[in-house]
Amino acid sequence: MHKQIMESNIEQRVSVALCTYNGERFLLEQLESIAAQTILPLELIICDDNSSDSTRKILKDFAETAAFSVQLHFNTENLGYVKNFEKAISLCRGDIIALCDQDDKWRVDKIEVLQKYFANPKVGMAFSNAVIIDESGQPTGQTLWNEVNFTPVLQQSFRQGDAYKALYVRTLISGCVMAFRRKWWPLLQPIPLDILFVHDAWIALMVSLFADIVIIDDFLVSYRIHTDQSISLGREKNSALEKLISVRNGTKSQHYNKQLNQFIAIRERIFQNEQNIIVEKRSYLLQQMKGHESHLIMRRNVPRNRLLRLGSILKELASGRYHLYSNGFKSAFIDLLKSPG
Repeated sequence: MHKQIMESNIEQRVSVALCTYNGERFLLEQLESIAAQTILPLELIICDDNSSDSTRKILKDFAETAAFSVQLHFNTENLGYVKNFEKAISLCRGDIIALCDQDDKWRVDKIEVLQKYFANPKVGMAFSNAVIIDESGQPTGQTLWNEVNFTPVLQQSFRQGDAYKALYVRTLISGCVMAFRRKWWPLLQPIPLDILFVHDAWIALMVSLFADIVIIDDFLVSYRIHTDQSISLGREKNSALEKLISVRNGTKSQHYNKQLNQFIAIRERIFQNEQNIIVEKRSYLLQQMKGHESHLIMRRNVPRNRLLRLGSILKELASGRYHLYSNGFKSAFIDLLKSPG
């Protein structure tokens, strides 16, 4: 039996923003997990990005029998997952917006737990841990926080209100486990493209500047790992060999450019909304990005001449920026071996 919530209490109602694309393999399991919630959502907003499989039929069949509002939006052209999520979020009416992936499963009380945390008006975002499951739905023994290296030290930093210090360069909060207040959405959009961050990392950083982010130390989602995923858990994990290969084929330079574009986008958004940001947060980020930008520009433009390159690298090591903004001596060694060109 679903618990009842007064319609007038819209501040405690949850909109679910679900994006789909050729998700026929696991989509129904996710939809059924939303339908089974102890507290139903205000609405389920679904934006399908021009699927070519049976995804649309699955969605239409589900919408006909759901006990809550299901709004279907079918894109005639592929927007990509970032802009598709931006569209879905913009269509939400509830005060709380929970992002949802097509291939996961929600714990039956996820919405109920979220509402308890958002009862505190200071909370701008809440996010949980997740159990990682395989294609058959069986737990792998791993957790989402372990996979993204959300360490106890970082968790403590978040609890102290310092989430923004890590979130400006790292993806630690996956969209599938996050929910945030819709009141902040006008300040978050549009989500910039041609940066390293995708929608979830951008939203997490921006909300951390405007409001409190709380950790739900529990497993509210089963996060499925499979071969058809658009984004993998290891998007920030590269071995030293992979990094060296990326440097040699030129993709590292593209990485630096996207990171620099990201800092520009963050800085512009800070200046546009500085009246909503605590001075301490603004000052910290502006100072950190200035040093980080100098470091990235140096790494992107290391001299072709080996001797001059060695001098630049040693100077950068002495400044401490290799250890502050990269992987210390390992990154310096990779830059030293980089092929000229």
